[in-house]
Amino acid sequence: MTADCAENADMDLILGQNRVGLDSRSQNLQTCVTTAMKKIAGFLLLACACSHAAVDWHWTFDQTLYAVAPTDTITVSATLFNNSSSDGNVVFGVGVGGTFAGDMQHYYNFHWGPAGQGLSQQFYNLNLAPGESFLFVLGILTPINGSVPLGTYGPDYADLSINSSSRRPDNQFQVVVVPEPSVVALMCIAGIAFMGTRFRRIAKP
Repeated sequence: MTADCAENADMDLILGQNRVGLDSRSQNLQTCVTTAMKKIAGFLLLACACSHAAVDWHWTFDQTLYAVAPTDTITVSATLFNNSSSDGNVVFGVGVGGTFAGDMQHYYNFHWGPAGQGLSQQFYNLNLAPGESFLFVLGILTPINGSVPLGTYGPDYADLSINSSSRRPDNQFQVVVVPEPSVVALMCIAGIAFMGTRFRRIAKP
């Protein structure tokens, strides 16, 4: 074999080895792409299944207006509804939380949930079937410094989160602070007495 032939044979051997390496890398790349496509397809199928099995819930405040005296504490109650169109139950799952924020809290301290509990404790055994409802206490408003000036407060922003799914309420509420009933009664009595005195003076000859 001449030197040229030997050199050509060496080149063919090197090229052949390179082709084998390229084919191997190509197969590995194709395998990775196929695996990734299968994972994406599985994720999409799971997402479709989850969206189909959606739990459709909403909630409302039980009152839209609280007429209170300056020193009154307010229990803000609400109702959670699992719509009849839901594909599953509303359960406690990973937890319950919420947001309540606004100008009202410049005058009231807000405590989540009923007295002696937090918001989520009410939901520990929650298993609400489609068409069912659940009463709960969003929180308690207590006058800062014991008294709130007369006036109208709210509505403030609120939302409720169940298992990382958040909803705004279907309605809102306001607080109207009016004079204490005893003060109003005294004012009425004083007004009646004053009018009676005026009438007696007019009636004198």
